[in-house]
Amino acid sequence: MKIIVTIIVFSLIKSVESLTTITAKEEKCTVNRQGERNCLFEDILELNLNPHEQFVKILLNDHTGKLAGTIDLEVHYTEMICTKVIKFYTRTWKIGSMSVKRCYSEGSCSENKCSQIKTNEKIEELKDVNKFPGISQCVESDGGWFQGCFYTLPACTFYRFYAMPTEKEILEIFTCEKWEPVLRINETIMDSSGNMTKCTYNLNPGMKMTDRNMEITVKDITMGVIPMLSSTFVSNKHKIAKIDTEMENILRKFKCKSMTEAKTFLNCSIDPTTCHCRPADNKINCDCKEIKSQNEIFLSENSLPFSHNGILIRNELGNIIASTELSSATLQLKLSGMRLKTEIELNKCLVTNISITGCYDCNEGANIELTCSTDFGKSLANIICPSTKILALCDTKGIGQKISTTIAHAEVEEKCEVFCGLQPTTFILKGRLAAVEINYINTWRVVGNEEVKTESSSSLSWLLHFDFFNLLYYLVNPTHLIIFLFTLLVLLFMFYCLLPLLLRLILTSLVQSICPRSVEDRHVKII
Repeated sequence: MKIIVTIIVFSLIKSVESLTTITAKEEKCTVNRQGERNCLFEDILELNLNPHEQFVKILLNDHTGKLAGTIDLEVHYTEMICTKVIKFYTRTWKIGSMSVKRCYSEGSCSENKCSQIKTNEKIEELKDVNKFPGISQCVESDGGWFQGCFYTLPACTFYRFYAMPTEKEILEIFTCEKWEPVLRINETIMDSSGNMTKCTYNLNPGMKMTDRNMEITVKDITMGVIPMLSSTFVSNKHKIAKIDTEMENILRKFKCKSMTEAKTFLNCSIDPTTCHCRPADNKINCDCKEIKSQNEIFLSENSLPFSHNGILIRNELGNIIASTELSSATLQLKLSGMRLKTEIELNKCLVTNISITGCYDCNEGANIELTCSTDFGKSLANIICPSTKILALCDTKGIGQKISTTIAHAEVEEKCEVFCGLQPTTFILKGRLAAVEINYINTWRVVGNEEVKTESSSSLSWLLHFDFFNLLYYLVNPTHLIIFLFTLLVLLFMFYCLLPLLLRLILTSLVQSICPRSVEDRHVKII
C-alpha cells in the first residue's frame, strides 16, 4: 500500500514552475466500520523557491488516488529587519555668539592668552553663555590709548559661539549592522471534507515551526548585494528618513553621546568647524551651519516608506523593515505522523456550468467558473486537464466556484477528468483567452504615507509579446478572412486612387493662394 504526495509549485507571475510526484517512504492506511480510510503521512520534502508571491500546493492522496487533503503554502516577500547600531544622538539647534574685548592685564587678558586658550575653556567675560555647548576663542586686537587701553600691548577679543535647542525631539543617527531575513508564510491545511485550518508564520533561517504533525524549517535565504541597505538613517521615534553623507556631516556638528545627554542638551558637544568667524571693529562676525527645524531633515523624497530598485523600505513601530524580491529560499517540510482520512463512498462528482475567461500567459491568469455536485455526500474533487490542475469542493446542492489558474495558450478545448468518489467523470473545457500585448512591470511607489503598487509598461514589449500565431488562427475563420480582405482592398483603393487626387487638389489650392493671377484694366485712359 502506497501513499502518493503530489507537489505543485505555482507562481503568481508565471505558469506552473514544477510538478513532482513523490512516493512516501512510510505509510499506513486502515479502514474502520464506518467506511473511513485513515492514512498516516510521513515524509520530508525540500522546496527551492524564489519567495516573491510564490504559491506551493501539496496534494495528499491515499493509495487508491483519492484525495485525502491539501497543504497550501503561500510565500510572500522576503522581509529583512534592521539591527541598529547607533552612531550618535543630536537635536535641532541654532547658533548664537558673544564677544568681549579686554585690554592687556584687564580681566582674563594676559600675555600669550589668545595663543593658549582652549576651545572648551570657560571665559569669565562670557559667563552668560558658558552653560551652552560651544567653542571659546580669542583673537588679538589693537591696544593703546586710541583703543581705550592704557598699555600699547595687544588687547584680547574673547568670543564664543554656542548652540541653543530649537525643538524637543531627540534625533537618533544610526546604521544597520545587519539585516535579519524573515520569510512570511501563510499555511492552509484542508481535509477531504473541505474543512480548512489557516496559520501565518514569520520564520528566520534555521528556525523551525511545528503545527499539526508538520514541521516547516527555513534552511537558508540567499540575498544579493544591496548597497541601499548600507545607508545611514535618522529617527525621531515617530519618523525615519535616509540621509546622505552631507547631511550626516552637518548633523555631526552637534552630537551627544547618549540619549540622556541629548535630552539635557547642555552636556553635548559642538564641532569647532561649525562656524567660521572673523573679527570686525572689536566684534566677531560668524557664518555657521545650523539645523533649526526637522523639516530640513525629513524630506518627502527620503522619508520612509519609499521604494528603490525593487526594494520597499518602511517604518514599522520604530523598526526598519525592507521587503525585497531579490532573494531565494530553501524550505524543508517534514510530515511526521500526520493523519488524514478519506471516505470510501460510492458517489460520483459532476462538473457543470463551465466557463473560462481571462488571459493566457499573463500575470492575471485565467479564471474557470464551474459548479461541482455529488449524488450524495460531500467530496473534494481533483480535476486534471491537459493544461492545468485544479481542486473543487462538491456537495449534493452543487457548489459554484471561481478558480484562478495559469494557461499558456489562447485556444482552450480539452477534456478534463474529475477524480472523486467511486469513479472519475469528464467534462470539456472550452473557450478563448485574451492576449496581453503589453508586459506590465510591478513597482512600488509611495502616496503620502501609504505604500501603493503601480504598473508601468514598456513601449516595445507589445511587439516582443505579440501573438502572431493567434492572428493567423483568427484569419482562418472565413468571415474574418473576408472582412480582412475587403478592408485591405478599400485601403489600396484609397492609396492609389483617392490619395493622388487629394494631393493634386491641395497643391492647386496652395499655388493659387501664393501666386494670384494679375488682371489688366483695359479701360485706363492715357492723357
